[in-house]
Amino acid sequence: MVKKKLDKLPELFKKALPLTKKLQSHGFEVYFVGGSLRDWLLNEPINDLDLATNALPLEVKSLFPHSFDTGIQHGTVTVVLHHENYEITTFRTDGDYLDHRHPNSVKFVRNLEEDLKRRDFTINALAMSPQGEISDYYGGLADLNNKIIRCVLNPFERFNEDALRIFRAIRFVSQLNFSLDPITKKALIKKVPLLANISIERIHHEFIKMMKGVAWQKSFKLIYQAKIDQYMPSIQPSFKTQILENRFSKIVFHDEAEIWSFLFILNVFPINQISKVLNQWKSSNSLIKNVQEICNFYQNYETGLRDYQLFYGLKLSNIKIGTFLLNKINNCKLGESFLDGYNNLPIHQISDLAISGKDLIQFANFQPGKELGKMLKLFENKVLKREINNNKQDLIAYARSQK
Repeated sequence: MVKKKLDKLPELFKKALPLTKKLQSHGFEVYFVGGSLRDWLLNEPINDLDLATNALPLEVKSLFPHSFDTGIQHGTVTVVLHHENYEITTFRTDGDYLDHRHPNSVKFVRNLEEDLKRRDFTINALAMSPQGEISDYYGGLADLNNKIIRCVLNPFERFNEDALRIFRAIRFVSQLNFSLDPITKKALIKKVPLLANISIERIHHEFIKMMKGVAWQKSFKLIYQAKIDQYMPSIQPSFKTQILENRFSKIVFHDEAEIWSFLFILNVFPINQISKVLNQWKSSNSLIKNVQEICNFYQNYETGLRDYQLFYGLKLSNIKIGTFLLNKINNCKLGESFLDGYNNLPIHQISDLAISGKDLIQFANFQPGKELGKMLKLFENKVLKREINNNKQDLIAYARSQK
C-alpha cells in the first residue's frame, strides 16, 4: 500500500471535520472517499463528498441524532450538520452480482482495504483520513498521475459484476481526458454484451455525462472500437467519420438539449425521428420539444428563412443553442447582434397580444367560436408584420371594423 500525506484540506472537506472528529473520538475509523477525493487530487471542482467508516449504520445513527436512512440496507446513513447533508457509508463487501448490475447482498466489514477492493476503478479506490493521509492499496495515485483508467484488481470480474462500469469507463475517459489501461480495455471489449442487462435510463445518464466531457470524441472512438453503439437505440452506423472530424474537437457541451440537437443535425441519430428516438432513450417531453425546436430553427436558417418567421414562437434559450450549432457545424459567424431578430419582435407568442378573446367578446361583440380564433390569428400575423400596433385600442378598433 502507498500512503501520501497532504498538508491542506479543501474547504468542503473541512466543513465535515466535526463529523469525522466525533467518529474518531468514539474509536471509529473514517475516511473521505470517492469522486470528490479524486477530483480534488486532479484540481477539478468538487461538489458533494462521501465518507466511509468502520462504524456500523446503527452506531453512526446513535452518534448523530440528526440523521436519516438513505440506503441503510447498503450501509448508508445521511447525517445533517449545519443544514448540510453528508452521506456516511459503512465499509462493506458485496455478494454475488447475479444480474450483472446489483449485488444480491452486502456484508459490513471493519477493514478499509476490503471496502476499497469492491470499487470499480483505481482512481475511485482512494481514501483519505481527516488528517490528510491518503491510503492507496491499488495504484490509484499512479494512475491519476499517468492519466489511466484501470479497474481494481481483475477487470474481467469488475465488468462482469456490474456491466454499467463499461459505460462508466468510457465516460471517465471523456470527463478526465484519460486513456484506458490496455488490460482494462481488453476486458471491456469482451464484456460489452453484458450491456444488454443495463437499462436505457442508466446508459442515457452515462452517455450525457460522457458528451459533457472534454474528450467526448475519444470516447466515441472507444464506443465504435468496442461495438458499444449496438446498445444505443437508433444510432446511425454511417456517421462515424463526421462525428470525429477535427473541427468538432474543441466543442464543449453544457446542455443536454444542445447535445442531442448536435447529434441529430449530424445524423448520428435520424433527424426525422427525433420524438421516436428520444422516447426510446426515455427522455422527458420537455427535452423532446426543445430538441425539435432547436433542429427546426437550424434547418429553417439553412433554407434561408429569416426575420420574424425564423424566431417567432421559439424560446430564446433554444435560439441561442441553435445559433451556437450553426456557428460550430456550418462555420457561420453569427454574433450577439443576430439575436436582435428575436429581441426586436413586437410579440414572441400569441399570448403576448395586447388583446384577448375575452376582450373581443366584451368590446367588439364577437361570439365564442371559430371567428374569435380567426381574429386572434389575424392579429398575430398583422402585429408580427408591423401592419398594426400591439395596443388594445388599435386592435379593438380593427376588430370592430371587420364586423
